[in-house]
Amino acid sequence: MTSSSVTASAVDRNHIVVKGEKFRAHRCVLAAKSTVFNAELLGCMREKWTETITVDDIEAPVFKSMLYFIYSDTLPDFEQSSNNDGENKDLIFMAQHLLVAADRYDLERLKLMCEDLLYKNLDVCTVASTFVLAEQYSCKQLKAQCVRFTSSHEVLKMVAETDAFHIIMKNSPSMLKDI
Repeated sequence: MTSSSVTASAVDRNHIVVKGEKFRAHRCVLAAKSTVFNAELLGCMREKWTETITVDDIEAPVFKSMLYFIYSDTLPDFEQSSNNDGENKDLIFMAQHLLVAADRYDLERLKLMCEDLLYKNLDVCTVASTFVLAEQYSCKQLKAQCVRFTSSHEVLKMVAETDAFHIIMKNSPSMLKDI
C-alpha cells in the first residue's frame, strides 16, 4: 500500500462526535446518501475542512442506528421491551427519533421506514405523539393512519385520557381539528 493511498483513505474518514460518543464514517458514503451530509462534507461548509464533526441535535444511539441504515439500507434490530400492555417502548422511541433524524438529514427512505414502523405499532398510548410527529414532519400517510386509528368514539375516548393528548390540548389544540 502506498503512502498516497493511506493518506486518501484517512482523509475520506471522519470522526463524528455525538453527545460525547465518537463514530467513524466515510465522508463519501455519508455524502452519497444524504444531501445534508453532502453539503456539510463536500460542499463549501466548514465541516469539509475538518476531520471531526460534532452533531448536537441527535442522541448517540439514534445516530448509531442512522449510520447503520446509511451503510446497510436496513434498520437495525431494535431492542424491544414490553410492559404489561405489550407496548414496544424502545421500538417506538427509536422510530420516532429516527424519523426526526431522517427528516433532518434528508434520508427519505429511512423516514418512510420509520413511518411504517410507527404505523404498525400504533396504539392508544402512542397515537397522539405519533400524530404530532406526522404533523410536524409532513408524514401525510402516517397522519391519516392516526386519524383512522382514532375514528372510533371508544378509542378516541381512551386516547383523550393519555398524557400526550393532554399536552396537545394544552399547547396546540388546533392540531386536533383533524381528529
